[in-house]
Amino acid sequence: MLLDVDSHSKTSSNFRFSLLLSFSVKRKKVLKKSTKEIHALTSKIGFFQQTKYVLGLKHVLPACLLLSGLLLTIANAGQAQEKGNETDLQPVSAAEKKTSDQEGFQKQSFWFFGTSNYHLKLHEAESKVDRMLNTPLGLVFPRWGEPTTFKNWSDDFKIWDFWAGYGRDINENFSWSIYGGGGAGTVPNSKRYYPLGVPLKLNMDFTRRSLMIGSSISWYPWGKPVSTGRGVMNALRASKPVAEMNIGYNHQTSIGDVTFKLPLLGDVLHIKDEAKYNLFWASPRVGVEIPITEKDTLNLLTGYLFFHQHEDEFNGILLEFFIRHRF
Repeated sequence: MLLDVDSHSKTSSNFRFSLLLSFSVKRKKVLKKSTKEIHALTSKIGFFQQTKYVLGLKHVLPACLLLSGLLLTIANAGQAQEKGNETDLQPVSAAEKKTSDQEGFQKQSFWFFGTSNYHLKLHEAESKVDRMLNTPLGLVFPRWGEPTTFKNWSDDFKIWDFWAGYGRDINENFSWSIYGGGGAGTVPNSKRYYPLGVPLKLNMDFTRRSLMIGSSISWYPWGKPVSTGRGVMNALRASKPVAEMNIGYNHQTSIGDVTFKLPLLGDVLHIKDEAKYNLFWASPRVGVEIPITEKDTLNLLTGYLFFHQHEDEFNGILLEFFIRHRF
């Protein structure tokens, strides 16, 4: 009986041990499989993390920077609008407004048109006229009279040109402008002589054509003039001095045309001399600007022209008159 009990106990113990061993083996397999799955899952997560990190560097960072800039711009605009609203809400007295108008300066554009009178040297042209006409013909015709030339017109202040331009204020004391224009004219001469009793007619015409472009900087040491009312005295009291520096390019053509005519024969001799000049110049000027309305001024200036070539021909004094309209 005792032997039977012991054998039954041993059998039960062996069975429980077998079950525990089988469960342990299965558990180890499951744990091993789970560990592999966890490692595989971890590696996949690492790959996705690296991929997201790369995408973040390439796309997310620029997007964030762009968004930050946009937000900063919106914030600044909002702040400026708030400041503007605060300024608009603050009352401004008439005295403060007048002071602000006097102290502040509003830049304006302007157009202008005018004319210049030239008092030039013209020594080269006069030397050519003397060499080609006055000296040889003075020997042939005892009563020879020298023709009128552009030198005579220059001495009599008869050389004018016309021009127009556009400019803009830089600040209360300075402005700049660009302009262009020119002029043309002919000095006619006609004389009759009677060599050996035969009537001889001489036509001597001197023509000049000029085209120019220029730019200027104007300086108002005491500010630009402001109209204080109608009337000559008010305009003179409100006038302000101005100084200018001008530079530019000038194309000039000078033509001398001489013909000798005899009765029945017509032109027996024709002499034509033509010269062209491409010149650069500079011209300092000083004067006064006189307000005639709130937007219009009369400008009177004088200055000197300096050319880089043919100084004895083109250098000289000029007088300048023009109307300026600001808008």
